[in-house]
Amino acid sequence: MISILEKNQNSNRSVDPQLQATHVITGIDFGIDLIAVLQLPPENNIIIQIDDILNKISYILSTNNDQISSKEKNLLKEIVTVTIYSNIPTLTGLRTLSDLLYQLDRFKGEFNCCHPITYNLRPTEWLNPQYRSTNAALRIIPKEIKDYTEQYLLRLRNQIRYAEAWLKQNISTFLYGPIQDQIVDARYDQSTLKDRYKKLTKLMSSLIIDIRKGRHDPSIIYQILKDNEQITLQTNTQQLIKNVHELERKRHSNDVSESQEYFKENHQNDDFMSQNYTSNDTKNSLKSNDVNQLQFDTYTNNYDRNSKSTGNTITSSSPIEEINTPLSNNIDNAINILLVGETGVGKSTFINAFINYLSFDSLDLAQLNKPHVIIPVSFLMTIGENFDEQIVKFTDVNNCKNEDFNHPGQSVTQHCKSYLFNLKDGRKLCLIDTPGLGDTRGIDQDERNLDHILKYLQNLTHLNGICFLLKPNSSKLNVFFRRCFNQLFDFLGENLFQNLIFCFTNSRSTFYTPGDTTPLIKTMFASLSINSIELKKENTFCFDSEAFRYLVARQNQIEFNDHEKQEYDMSWKISMKESFRLIDYIRTKLPLNILNHNWKSNKHALFEINQLIRPILETMRNILRNIIILFNNQSIELYSTIIHRPAFICYSCTPKLNLIANFWIIEDTPHEFQNECQMCTCTQNNHTQINYLLNYKLINNYSKNRKDEMNEQLNILSHGSTAFAYFLLYIIRSTKEDPFFIGITRMIEEETKICKQYKSNNLNLKLVEELSKLKENYRKQFNEIELNKDQNNLEFIYKWIKKINEIKMINEQMKAVKKTQEILMKQHEIDPIDI
Repeated sequence: MISILEKNQNSNRSVDPQLQATHVITGIDFGIDLIAVLQLPPENNIIIQIDDILNKISYILSTNNDQISSKEKNLLKEIVTVTIYSNIPTLTGLRTLSDLLYQLDRFKGEFNCCHPITYNLRPTEWLNPQYRSTNAALRIIPKEIKDYTEQYLLRLRNQIRYAEAWLKQNISTFLYGPIQDQIVDARYDQSTLKDRYKKLTKLMSSLIIDIRKGRHDPSIIYQILKDNEQITLQTNTQQLIKNVHELERKRHSNDVSESQEYFKENHQNDDFMSQNYTSNDTKNSLKSNDVNQLQFDTYTNNYDRNSKSTGNTITSSSPIEEINTPLSNNIDNAINILLVGETGVGKSTFINAFINYLSFDSLDLAQLNKPHVIIPVSFLMTIGENFDEQIVKFTDVNNCKNEDFNHPGQSVTQHCKSYLFNLKDGRKLCLIDTPGLGDTRGIDQDERNLDHILKYLQNLTHLNGICFLLKPNSSKLNVFFRRCFNQLFDFLGENLFQNLIFCFTNSRSTFYTPGDTTPLIKTMFASLSINSIELKKENTFCFDSEAFRYLVARQNQIEFNDHEKQEYDMSWKISMKESFRLIDYIRTKLPLNILNHNWKSNKHALFEINQLIRPILETMRNILRNIIILFNNQSIELYSTIIHRPAFICYSCTPKLNLIANFWIIEDTPHEFQNECQMCTCTQNNHTQINYLLNYKLINNYSKNRKDEMNEQLNILSHGSTAFAYFLLYIIRSTKEDPFFIGITRMIEEETKICKQYKSNNLNLKLVEELSKLKENYRKQFNEIELNKDQNNLEFIYKWIKKINEIKMINEQMKAVKKTQEILMKQHEIDPIDI
């Protein structure tokens, strides 16, 4: 369609003489622009038939004659995937050719459904011959400069895009393997160069406009593209390509670990096919029920007898035990102190200040030396007689992944991180920085931060004390402070009361005293009927971090008057004295470990159950596979691989499939998530975090006498799952959905879609039937819980946790979970610093 403005005789042909324009739009072409990308099935005979239908569709669209038959529509359904790119938003969401043809037919004759495709331009003189703009100059850039600029930018773009595409394609193979550091470095370099390239193109776009307007000489392009910054960009990009080529070489070499080689062999021997999966979480609301003690004893005792009689388990030893994880035992041997406080109280600043107070006897001495800044700092400071505000930064704030300075009111610290100090008596002190509470994102974010802190504690060998950091002049306590204290008490028990420390930051305003906050804390303890906690001089310490901020400001060349310097000098001396008093108190008064791993709590049980959800679901699915192929004396062994970085699985992306014992099995493809997925464009809701990768291999000559044992394990897992689900839903009310029921439903959906793709595969179809029976049996078991809900107490849940962990296939996966957690904790540990 063409909307012709040129022939509009009534158009206003006057032009504002002040208008800075060289051309005017005189016509707009409207229409539909689209590209359909098809993934065809592998069968040649079907491809030939689809080609004939596509030719027919082309004829229909160009002549408006004929239409496709019902038989042809059914054949089009054999197309694996259809992706549509179009200037019409409603078309891009279509996933079948039949729907596309229907929409195109509906658009015929409807001008409003079409969008602009091209714009016709004419010089402003055409509209008004008298118009001669002196403001709108159009200078032509010489062809050699245009060609040079285009080649320069295209070469850079292609190199960066090549590196980006290669890393995306191979990241799942390497990111969680032995050369992860090289991959991480290459990804960081590529991301940095991409940002620099975007800045360059933005600069060049603005510059070209200015040149065309006569504001710059065209030769300035040569000057910019040949300056030191652009030479560095070119050099770094070429080095990135060399690094990628080296990684590609390693991909084909024998330098990769044994587990990586095992994957390679499987990839060579097995056919890999892809199928598009979209898993929508099925939401089910089940009636409140319970599992009784009699069922627990019956199933677990039968399982014990069967295990002892056979003397074997389903799976062989996992490679997990063979992995030598180079973790230091720094935290295990240190005095561990957890720092807790609301957002903005200054926990990270306290750690920075603390090490400097212990390292330098005076502020003058600290200025003569380079201050210790182990956590990047960024803060707003008012300076000068006019009270000007200036942002003060020290160390590389922009590249610090654990500190977010861009969202005021939100916790700056993103993860728990441990900072180790070598004390003069030979012992180590570990201060554990935590995300702040009272986050402006709301109570849900606070709950996530607190859960993160408690999970971190769960993985420590011991904890010597908890230090609450507070502001001395608070008019009321943050509402989440009370909840935080209650959850710590629930998680740690009464041991918590023995080793509490209270540190007050920014206490110069209250003359280095706790100020109005002390009575608020005592009132809270009294309301909780807690009389054994003492808040006294011995365990209370008053600091002023402003002296450290002054030190950082001086590194930024900010000047202060003599009076201010005198105030900060006094602050430094008092804070230094308090720091040494705190060290002495920690060394002499906190020898006990308040972390009791035998302590049972709702929160601890919740963490244990959440870690078991995936192992239980995958173990049940694999047991059903093994029961199905038992007649062949075969078994599929499930084993786990630890990962070295936080990883997620996306249930919306197209997965890879392995063919093992004639079962199509989905291969774990880890995704990295940092605010958004680095490997796909799917939403966060479609991603689930994982702690290990699942792998499979075929075992031949497997005994047929194991069927009873496998069925018994299946019963244990099913009944344990219903007990866990009831506990989560109705006892502690941590969720509104049953994660086990949803998980079984998702597995049925996955296997059903595999069956639709590979219709001749009877084993996956049989697995769908067995999973459906498992789902129905699970529903019945859940309904039986209601009769004996009084047995579903905390002790009962811990018995199930213990029994399920004794199943070897579960135990092997849990080993990988623990190893992964240790590795991730190690990554947030700073090497010891002498003080």
